[in-house]
Amino acid sequence: MDEVVDIEPNSNVASLAKAMSRSGFGGRSLGEAVEIFREMMLDKNCIKFLGVSGALVPCGLRKIISRMISEKYVDFVVSTGANITHDLSLAFGGKQYQLKGKDSKLTDVELRRKGFFRVYDVCIPSADFTTLENNLTGILQNLPEGVYGSSELLSKIGCEIKDVNSIVKNASDAGVPIVIPAFTDSIMGLQVWSIIQTLKLKVDVFKDLALIVNKQFDLRSERKSSGAVFLGGGVPKNFILQSALTADKPFDYFIQIVTDRPEFGGLSGATPDEAKSWGKVRGSANGCTVNCDVSIAMPFIMSAVFNS
Repeated sequence: MDEVVDIEPNSNVASLAKAMSRSGFGGRSLGEAVEIFREMMLDKNCIKFLGVSGALVPCGLRKIISRMISEKYVDFVVSTGANITHDLSLAFGGKQYQLKGKDSKLTDVELRRKGFFRVYDVCIPSADFTTLENNLTGILQNLPEGVYGSSELLSKIGCEIKDVNSIVKNASDAGVPIVIPAFTDSIMGLQVWSIIQTLKLKVDVFKDLALIVNKQFDLRSERKSSGAVFLGGGVPKNFILQSALTADKPFDYFIQIVTDRPEFGGLSGATPDEAKSWGKVRGSANGCTVNCDVSIAMPFIMSAVFNS
């Protein structure tokens, strides 16, 4: 057993995280997540998968995720459609605003009348989604006819984006696939469906499934290690884990930041140990669960990792 370390205030986030890993409770898990991420980065044989759930772009995590992609802290991204919708909206000039002061007293009916959609304590101009659709229409109309997986489609869209902070642009530039398994479960998915009704384009989600499963089989045959980082649970978490199960290529590293609990039996709150019973995570894997809001934990973890 190691002695518990008393944490001292420290302006160096990397040093603070190291001390926290020797503390207890939630602080310990936060520090351990940093240590595991560092291990993945030091393992040059490791391919890293990132699951991005919910709507993390509206809460301000866009630049962090973009940097993780552009600097190859991750190699494969699986996301909800919401995150990519919000990223593309910002890339085409959209805005996101905090609801505070007198605006926080507005009812949701009043917000709608003023032309805003609400995401908890953030609001988004509804007109931005019209702008998004217009830009997507212009891009898709110029694509060669054919059948695209969501990752192929987003790579093409990313080539047309100028915004250097865009998740989609950075992934396209870095050659990092972004897969949206529930592609139709988003405003962008609805818009793409509507646009391609008059085009010779189709989106085939099974191409995305083949992409990630084949990737896992390749990792197995190449004897490479793999790591999974989950920002929330949901479809992205299951999509990544089921690919490991299918290829019998359990993950060697595992980090999840979730507010869900395991007692209710849902996958979002399921622990790394439960995943070991399915063969999704290796029995000897280095893993941890951080029970925390992603908007709190992720800036801390990645600030420590970036500055290690």
